[in-house]
Amino acid sequence: MQKGPLDTGVTSRIVGCRREVGDVLHANILGSIAKVRAARDIPNQYLQMEVLKWMESGVRGLSQVRKIASEIPETKFYEVLGDLKIASIDKIPNFGALGKLVRR
Repeated sequence: MQKGPLDTGVTSRIVGCRREVGDVLHANILGSIAKVRAARDIPNQYLQMEVLKWMESGVRGLSQVRKIASEIPETKFYEVLGDLKIASIDKIPNFGALGKLVRR
């Protein structure tokens, strides 16, 4: 993969998304989009921006899930998580599972 200039501000924003999307989804995005395990290992600014786009999409999706969770009984929400085999809201494994949660 071609190495190029990096933007440390973007790296910081990507790292900051970890708190919002959870470790599992954060790692999934890094691995599937940039083929790396850490934000600092993203090789160029193009990939940094692509990863950030997905991270921000994940943040928006989790925000929707939290809103939905606040509007239904807690037991119902945990039942939905269980149906999707998701251990907790901070362990959403990928965008497929996130999409299913948002659509529920």
